[in-house]
Amino acid sequence: MTRYININGADIDKDFLNENIEDAKSYKWILEPVPFENSHVHCIICGVPIESGYNALKSNGGWLCNYCYEHFINRK
Repeated sequence: MTRYININGADIDKDFLNENIEDAKSYKWILEPVPFENSHVHCIICGVPIESGYNALKSNGGWLCNYCYEHFINRK
């Protein structure tokens, strides 16, 4: 059985993914554009790059892509 899962184009170890999700749930997230001072940032759950100027979720813990926020944090 494989230990990796593909999330938003990234192959991630399942245990690492679950740890990232639990960590991300502990923060309050605010939607804002990635600042132009950064060429890009990385999502703390899946690791994909988020280019400057695009909207993403920010907290004291880092950045989340919209995909991970909707699929893992904001699920109803």
